[in-house]
Parts: sequence; structure tokens; C-alpha cells
Amino acid sequence: MNQTEQHWHDALTRTLKNLDSDLSASECHGAICGLMAAGHLDSATRTVPVLSEMVGGNIADQAALLGEIHQACLQQFESEAFELSLLIDDESEAQRLTDLAQWTQGFLLGVGWGGGLTQHSAETHHALDDLVQISRVSLEDDIDPKDLEDVHEYVRMSAHLVFVETHTAKTTSGA
Repeated sequence: MNQTEQHWHDALTRTLKNLDSDLSASECHGAICGLMAAGHLDSATRTVPVLSEMVGGNIADQAALLGEIHQACLQQFESEAFELSLLIDDESEAQRLTDLAQWTQGFLLGVGWGGGLTQHSAETHHALDDLVQISRVSLEDDIDPKDLEDVHEYVRMSAHLVFVETHTAKTTSGA
């Protein structure tokens, strides 16, 4: 995690703890990405009200932070280099696995939030089904470090797939 991501992780952790939320920082970041990928967060100004509803508390005091995160995620999603960075603590393999599962849970929560999902291709449905399985991974599961890196990359690319497919469908439908 770079310094900016560490700052976001720490600030989100404090905010969520103060709200007594069940979401982790990784899960919250995943939710933001899922909301964006599914087209439910079309502007940074919608981030605060949608996330406040999601976490069950007012997070307006974090509007600047959430705006930064939204802008960075949008740039990463729109990058032709597929640069999406998942907010995952890389301190240990166990923490990476836990955070990856939580990020994926958050992503799926964001994608499903508010309904009205775009019709997705068979490939995207398959990727979303895989993400459901990945979100269920636990520390009891034996995973090789190389496999963990492969799964991490698969999650990143699946998130991009949902974003690109959703936004291409919106563009071609004129929405």
C-alpha cells in the first residue's frame, strides 16, 4: 500500500469504527468501487449520501476523503492500463487474504446496491459468480502466495470488466 492508500485505509478505519460499522476499510473501498462499476455512483457528490446509507451513519465529515477516493477510483477504472488498486493491507499473507475477501464482499454489495443492474454478458456473470466464491475465502483456506496474487489480479480485472461493460451499455443506450 502506498502512503496515500495507507492514509485512506487509516481514515476509513477510524470513521467506520466511530460509526460502529461492521464494514472494514477494505470492504468500504470495495463498496465504493462496486457502486461505481455498476453505475450507482456517477458523481463524487453522491458518494457521501450513498455511503452514509450503506454504513448506517452520517459520514459527511469525510466528504473530502471520499471525494479523493472516488476521483482516484474513477481515474483507475477509466485507465487503459487497468490500474485499479484495491485497498488491501499487505502487511501479511493472512491480512491480504482477509482484506481481499472483504474488498470483494464490499464490491458485490456496491454492485447490487439499489438494483437496476445492467444486463451483463455471460463472461461478466461468470466473473461475478467467481467473486461470490472469492468473498467466502477464509483464513482456514490454504492458499499459496502465488495463488493469492493470481486471485488478487482476477478480482481487479473482474471489477474492470463490470465497470467497462456497465458504462459501455450506458453509453450505447444513451443513458
